Amino acid sequence: CFFVFLFFSYLFVTYYFIITIFFIFFILFLFFFLLFFYNFFFFFLSFFFSSFFDSFFFGNFFDGFFFLFDSFHFLLFFRGFFVIFFCFCNFFLFYSGIFFFLRGFFFVNRFLFQ
Repeated sequence: CFFVFLFFSYLFVTYYFIITIFFIFFILFLFFFLLFFYNFFFFFLSFFFSSFFDSFFFGNFFDGFFFLFDSFHFLLFFRGFFVIFFCFCNFFLFYSGIFFFLRGFFFVNRFLFQ
């Protein structure tokens, strides 16, 4: 297990530029993907707990659309943005820290044992 870790960390340090570019694009894709579906889920959830269906069946149809511009649902939308943004920041800082540690580790090993 340790040698597998060393092998993959060697690959990671050797091709760190390519891997970092792909990793950043993957994280950005994951970030916007989760942002879209997280907010989409709460958007449709807010339909069921709002007056949309009440106004659709029992009153004026256009009254149900005013919840879109309500401050509560506006904050509900941006709550998903901030939750995923802070998760993304923690994830990126953690893995960049591991990456710089491994790079320094292999640089010191090459310097000492060349």
